[in-house]
Amino acid sequence: MNRLSDACQMFSLPTEEKIGKNDTVTLRYSLNRFSQSGAGVGQLNVPDHAYHQTNWENSLQISDSHTVNARLLTLSEDDEHPSK
Repeated sequence: MNRLSDACQMFSLPTEEKIGKNDTVTLRYSLNRFSQSGAGVGQLNVPDHAYHQTNWENSLQISDSHTVNARLLTLSEDDEHPSK
């Protein structure tokens, strides 16, 4: 008898580097893996027709923050939630 089982693995690596006096570059890389065994069973599908599925997702984000002065920071385009 096949059983539905899920597994999810995530890896994330952020790094930040100050370049110049007023600029900071941030790199974020993440790798996500989702695996599912015994899927597709139910209603009219018997356990013999179960399948295994694995999905991989890679993500690389690069952003630059520029400090205009001590009180003003220019945010890059991919910053969705600016700090208040």
